[in-house]
Amino acid sequence: MRRLLLPLGAAACLLAGAGLSTVRLVQPEVGLAVRLVALAPWAVPAYLLALLLLVSMLLTSRARRHLAPRLAPWAALAVAGLVLHGTWLAPLFVGAGEPPADAGPRLRVMTANLLNGTADAEALVRLAEAQDVDLLAVQEVTPTSLLLMEEAGLNEQLPFHAGQALYGVEGTMLYSRFPLSGERAVPTRWTSFVVAARVEGTRFRVLVTHPESPMGNAAQWREDHRVLRETVGGRPPDLLMGDLNATPDHRELRALLDAGLRDAAEQAGSGWQPTWPSAGEVGRGPLSLPPVVTIDHVLVGDGWTATRTRTLEVPGTDHAALVAEVVAP
Repeated sequence: MRRLLLPLGAAACLLAGAGLSTVRLVQPEVGLAVRLVALAPWAVPAYLLALLLLVSMLLTSRARRHLAPRLAPWAALAVAGLVLHGTWLAPLFVGAGEPPADAGPRLRVMTANLLNGTADAEALVRLAEAQDVDLLAVQEVTPTSLLLMEEAGLNEQLPFHAGQALYGVEGTMLYSRFPLSGERAVPTRWTSFVVAARVEGTRFRVLVTHPESPMGNAAQWREDHRVLRETVGGRPPDLLMGDLNATPDHRELRALLDAGLRDAAEQAGSGWQPTWPSAGEVGRGPLSLPPVVTIDHVLVGDGWTATRTRTLEVPGTDHAALVAEVVAP
């Protein structure tokens, strides 16, 4: 039985990696497969482990000369998978460099999903204060959580707001250090809207959104992203913030980027920054899970430059908050 452990382990790792590569390439529309696309980056450790096991098989075999040709195709498959996923992940680590010295104002923005309003409202407000945030987008904000955030001093830090608080997962709001105007609803299932802001003579547009999750209704998820693409394609906003329920491996998010936006984490070269499930909620207890998928995003429009992004834990919610530093043109 022990002699079978290495080949069985290598086969399992190759199968897992190949499966994730396949769903990433095919982009199926079935609910479960849509969710598997979000796990595509985890094909990298699967392929690496498969290579390690194949090498171990070769080194521990007494018939290396005869075994090597049999293992070579499987090793080649693992290497090909690593190269393929490397091309998909590499842009996250490159970055676009610093903006020009005469660029416009620098802003710090944050997006956070409050998990049906159960996030620690005071902790979130203190976090926004510590990060000196100029714009705060919150999803799944309820009237109760909104009241708690305002009691904690949110209006003092960020006195202007747009959007609405609703019970359940539908509420989405934006709090701002700068005056907001021209709020326009975007017809997704849950609250999405475009609003204008002005700072240091620079006027910019922000789209705050929270599309349906593919874990709930994959058809509605695709419809919501279609609406977002139409909104972005008509006149791309300068900032798009929120829990997009899509990773950079999903066709739906890449279509938003093709419509004239850039992912802030990619532009800043921040690397892979998964935001769900956060240790703030799902990660509690002996069966804690690390964040495994990147579904919370800040996207920037033409001329804007993201210089840094990072994730921060918010107690009481299953999403990490995402903070981005951006520079206007």
